[in-house]
This record gives sequence, structure tokens and C-alpha cells, in this order.
Amino acid sequence: MNNRSITFYIENLSNVPWEQAASAKARHHFEVNVLGQLLRFKNGKLHSDFLERFEHNEESNTYIFTLKPNLYFHNGRSVHAKDLEFSLVRCFFASKPNEGSMENFDILGLDKINHGTPYASAIVRGIKILDELSLSVQLNEKNILFLNSLCQTSYSLVPQEELCEDLIEWNKWPIGVGDYKVIESDYENKIFTLELVNENLNNQPKIVYFSTKLTQNPDLSNANLNFANDPYYKIAELNCYTGKRLILFNFNHKFSKQYNFRRAIELALNKEDIAKETKRKSEELHEILLPKSIGRSENTVSQNIEKGKMLLEMCLDADERNKTYKIPISADSYLGNNYKLTIEKQLQDIGLKVEFVESDKLWHVFYDEFTDSPFRLCSQIADNDNPILNFSYFRSASAQFYQHPNDISYDKLYCKTQRSKSTEELIQRLKELSENISDSTVAIPLFCFKEKISYNSQKIQEISPEQMEQNILHFSNIVMKT
Repeated sequence: MNNRSITFYIENLSNVPWEQAASAKARHHFEVNVLGQLLRFKNGKLHSDFLERFEHNEESNTYIFTLKPNLYFHNGRSVHAKDLEFSLVRCFFASKPNEGSMENFDILGLDKINHGTPYASAIVRGIKILDELSLSVQLNEKNILFLNSLCQTSYSLVPQEELCEDLIEWNKWPIGVGDYKVIESDYENKIFTLELVNENLNNQPKIVYFSTKLTQNPDLSNANLNFANDPYYKIAELNCYTGKRLILFNFNHKFSKQYNFRRAIELALNKEDIAKETKRKSEELHEILLPKSIGRSENTVSQNIEKGKMLLEMCLDADERNKTYKIPISADSYLGNNYKLTIEKQLQDIGLKVEFVESDKLWHVFYDEFTDSPFRLCSQIADNDNPILNFSYFRSASAQFYQHPNDISYDKLYCKTQRSKSTEELIQRLKELSENISDSTVAIPLFCFKEKISYNSQKIQEISPEQMEQNILHFSNIVMKT
């Protein structure tokens, strides 16, 4: 085995870490390293490894992007402006809603594109190729976080020929311009071998075995693994919040369509007690935005069992109160089981019986055995680059079937927030969005947490300081022992 090789383990129930059905954490960790990010924050400022420059003309509200010369995809083909054009809009041409299409870019003419529209260059009016390496992007209105949005891997540089016809799934595996490329996939054991291709890196892992099935002690992991008896394993805690756990309602269910039911669920919960029962250190959370984010409303809802019981009785008849409802949960072994038992007990105190059942369905959850589930319990990865994206899950364009209220007024408020013309206006609009979710009980945030990274200090010298400010592990930030 190469002395610069490491095994990285991350939890994921789906077949491969790059498909839409994969857990958000597994997919984002994989894509950041393989596809790369068009833009990313470095030392608090936007930086690009792939753009020579990115400029904004205030008067015309147009951005000019110029690719670096001699840039190549992992399949050996050179990258051109037409590839950047495709990469910016492919999620909106894709056959179905997806994580990338939940963002509202507001690029001129993009609103005319429907899912499944065959892609061709120059269809979107606001995008014009200027030369081999440059293009311009014009927005309908000012969007001060447009560049922040481009940190998402949904808009990373990708070659169209390597994607399936739906523009979401890959013919074989993801091909991008990231620091690592895929060289082998062991689907049975769920190990995907990545090789370092960035020639400017000298002391980073040369080979990364990206594993989503735990068979041995990994060299690097964000999972809550027990290395208590191994003195060579160290733990580093990232500085930023990386995820949150929340309740999302099934708005196709007769219970969850009722405000009184949703409010009863929230009044049943003591979030402080729930957060105390997680294996990973967590903090109670009362709104969609994470602590330290701009635009927080600081609203809180206190537990009120009697009122919760009264509201629930208004929604459920006697037979419905005697029934036990299956509640789907996304994989969360790193959080343990005790906090779920606490939630079950708190809900039972207002008269609702639930049973948590693990599910690998992330987007379309409420069907088959979960058709009669009024809500679900899931995690969402923290978005530290663009706070507006925390609210995209509740727009009508969301890829999460039945988990948004299909509220036109909310959609308008979201778009209004995105078109904020100053930071002060953005902060105020974010507060309004946060209060809208809270007042309507569209979703119930429970707690948030930071990531702990376990690593084998015999092979790994350090997790670099730059990594501490990120919520996704960049393998190029791992310094190997020499």
C-alpha cells in the first residue's frame, strides 16, 4: 500500500456517494474533492482555483468569468467557456428537480427553462460566450450572494459527455477538475479509490480510499468512532457548525396540513433535553439559521405540554391517537439513539405515539411504508457560504417532495431576499424568512453540531488550520507524515 495512502470513512446508506440518493455529507465530501468548487472561501475571501478572474459590472449587473488556461478535466479534455456555461445551468435543464435547481439564480432567461428541456448552448439569454475561455452572465436584478452560490458543487465544472441524459447521474463516475480523480470503484465493499492529480501538492494523501462501509479502523473519519484504546488516534473539532437535525413535515398528510398539528409537535419538544442526549456534542436550535449566522431572528419556542395536548386533540380523533405512526429518519449513528427516545417520550406526553424507522430515502420519502407518516426526522448540512440556501428547501421548486407548504407568498419572500441590494437589507429579509418558518411551523429545528475529525497520527501529521474553517473535508488540507 502506498505510504501516502489513507482510508476515509463517512456514513452513507446508498450505493455510491455521488448519487442524489446519497447522504448530503457523503455526496458533498466526495464532490468537493473530485469535482472541485468553482469558487470557495479562503482566508475569508472568495477565491478560485479554476478562474483567472471574475469581475462584476454594477451598471449592467453582469459578471465576467475567465477560465485559467491549460485547465483539463480528469478525462483529459481541456476545459472551455462552453463547459462553464453548461456547468452553471445544467441543474435547471436536468430531467427533475435536484439540489442545485432549488437555488434561484435569477440569471436572465433562466426562468424560461423547465426541467427536461434539452440543453443547448446560448438558450439562456443572460449567458454569452465571449471567447474560448470567457463568458458573461447577466442577472435580472442585483444579487449580492450570487458568487457565494457558486461555492456549491452543483455548479462545479463538469463535462457534459460524462453525464447521463438526465444531466444528474454519471455514465460511470464523477469527472471534474478537483484535486482528486476516481480511478477505481469497489461497489460491493463500497470503497472508491481517489488519486491526487494536483501536481502543486507535495505532502498530501496520494491515494484516498473513500469508504462508506465500515470494515476496519479508517485513518480519517467524521464518524463518531471509538478509538479510546488507541493512543495514536487524535480528534480535531472544526470551528464552524457543520450540520443540524430537524423535523420536516409531510404536507401531503391530512395532519401536517393543519397548523395546530404542526404547532402541537413543536410545543411537545424540550430541545435542550433532546440536545443533551446526542452522542456528539450538540446545541439546541430554534430556527433554520445556525448560531453566528447573519439574519437570525432569535425566536424561541418553549415546551408547553398542556397546550400541545390541547392542539393535538383538535386534530386527531380517538382512533388516530391510539395509532403508532412510523417516522422515517435519515442515517445518524453518529448521534446515537437516546435523543430519539427522548423525542418519542415527549411526543407521547401530548398523546402522539411514534416509532422511528431508518430510511435511505432523502428526497422523495413519504411513499410506500411512509405514506402515512406525518413528518420525518433528518439532517441538513450547514451552508456557511450562502445563508439564503438554508431556506431553499421550503420553496415550491424544492426537490423534497411534500416537505414544503407550496406557499406563493413564501416563494416571493425568498426571491425578494435573494435580490437584497445591501448587507443590511439582506439581514432584514433573512430575519423575515426565519420568522416566516417559525411562525408557520413549516419545519422544526432541533439542534446543531460541529464536526469532529478523527485521524491516525501515525500517518497524518495534521489537519491544516485552513480546514478548521471549512465544513467539508478537503483531502488537500491533510498533511501527511514524512
